[in-house]
Amino acid sequence: LQSLTKIMKTDLSRNETSSAALDSIMLDLPEPTMHSLSPSAMQAHVRNKQRYNAHLKQSRVQRKILEKRGGQPPVEVDIFFDDDVNRGMQPGSGLKSPRYSVDEIKPEKLALQRALDDDSGARGVTGQTYKHEEGKLIKKKFKAGPTTQAEVRDCSAALENWQLSLISVGPRVLDFGNVYVRSQKVKSFSVFNDLPQAVLISMQYDAEELSRSSPVSQVVPSAQAAGFDVTICSSIPQSFQRQVVYTINGMHAFKLLVKAEITPVIIKMSRAELHFRFQEESLDRTITESFILANPGNAPARFTWVGSNASFSASPTSGVIRANGDMTTEVCFTPPASGQLMEGFLTLRTEDGEDQMLRCTGQAPEAFLSFGVKKLDIGVLAVGLASDRSVPIINSGKSVGVFHVESVSEGVIVSPMRGRVAAEGRADIDVHVLLDRPMQLETTLSLNVRGGKAIRLPIIATAVV
Repeated sequence: LQSLTKIMKTDLSRNETSSAALDSIMLDLPEPTMHSLSPSAMQAHVRNKQRYNAHLKQSRVQRKILEKRGGQPPVEVDIFFDDDVNRGMQPGSGLKSPRYSVDEIKPEKLALQRALDDDSGARGVTGQTYKHEEGKLIKKKFKAGPTTQAEVRDCSAALENWQLSLISVGPRVLDFGNVYVRSQKVKSFSVFNDLPQAVLISMQYDAEELSRSSPVSQVVPSAQAAGFDVTICSSIPQSFQRQVVYTINGMHAFKLLVKAEITPVIIKMSRAELHFRFQEESLDRTITESFILANPGNAPARFTWVGSNASFSASPTSGVIRANGDMTTEVCFTPPASGQLMEGFLTLRTEDGEDQMLRCTGQAPEAFLSFGVKKLDIGVLAVGLASDRSVPIINSGKSVGVFHVESVSEGVIVSPMRGRVAAEGRADIDVHVLLDRPMQLETTLSLNVRGGKAIRLPIIATAVV
């Protein structure tokens, strides 16, 4: 081995003796294996190594000579590129550290002993995925118990886990939301049987609030869906939450969660206060304001208005608002004769609910009207011959007065039937008298004054042939 090392350190291209010695040594080696080099390949390997070693040695010698001649240290290699042009780019700028989330990891398919048709579920009779809808009741109901020998055998058999997975039930949670007291709300709990045999589903409605649910049990045939109408009804407000146990074939028990918020009957009023004010150009005797009564619940709401008086009255005084419906209600204000500000409260009494108050205020300017004459004497007139007279109405107040003709006797016509008298002003009305038979007419013309006292004018006439 030492002689081989010595030969490798010599230049084979210049020393023929060393080349011959290498050939003799390679011939003396034992029989070559599949991993050993042949003598010629070994010579090529040694010559190649010597060539590169000689190049490295020569490069070092030349570098040393250049250092001595120039008197300068060797040129430093700028491995960090400090002298490069600065383009304003910071290393790593704009990069964010990666954040890993478990939710982004794609779940792998579960290795099951029984193969799957697809990702939706195990292979069943229909191979379909049933959609459970709690708001859609299934009208068709199956028999409560097994009757045939085959049904008795199927409905008493213990089922394996993969068989139970082919019985689809839902929803797992029935949330009824807000339910009025003494009202019923129904949701559907459905069971789909994708097994080749029938199964028996039994429900345990232990809570009193669920006692109206039906049916208690059903024999669900193969490839059929059965619905259980879960009904909730309570006489007291409460936060209801119970678990309903249902069994498959009498031995496999599961739980269904039923939730509801039992509340009193609620009627929402769009307005809590009403303020009545007459417009200056209005000739109406009364004024009306309207608002909305809304029922946001699941059952009809019955109401009655209490507290109506001579000034404020509600219409309709009672009624029923359908579930999730509304109703328009009107409140009428009739001003008093004094013209003072009126305030009142109307009570909305809701059956199985709480009472609500509606505050009402209203006022009409006080008016002082009077007739310009104390009595209207038509005198004697012929039967069938009309007589027209003008009667002045005087307003001695500082606000506009509005009047309405209350009533007149037969044969007497007044126009206009309503009107306005300016403050400290005067207006005239026309009285038309026409009698169709001989008679002595003695009647009274009454005017209702808005915000003031009613005024009366006696009318006398004699009809002759």
